[in-house]
Amino acid sequence: MAEAPHIEKEIWRRFKDRGVVVIGISVSDSPQRIQQYAKRRGLTYLQLMDEQQKAFKSYAKVGVIPRTILLDRDHRVVALQLGYVEKRFLKLVQTIEQMVK
Repeated sequence: MAEAPHIEKEIWRRFKDRGVVVIGISVSDSPQRIQQYAKRRGLTYLQLMDEQQKAFKSYAKVGVIPRTILLDRDHRVVALQLGYVEKRFLKLVQTIEQMVK
């Protein structure tokens, strides 16, 4: 979950007042663990459970976690990233910047 603090700072805090919604979805942790992790990391964006992996399977062809999925207003996938790689993450931030202009 190396991407979570970056999502908080570079996406959520930066774009939340411009219509961007961020949702963290866990497929394996308990609600208590998710809440504890979010508190320790200072995460303020919404955290949800997907115990039956319905949302995960809707967007996952490969079982890699973590993944970051960027959807447009019509819920179409604009970008999908597996794991956290800084260079790709910065490209994602640039894509969001273009979308909210």
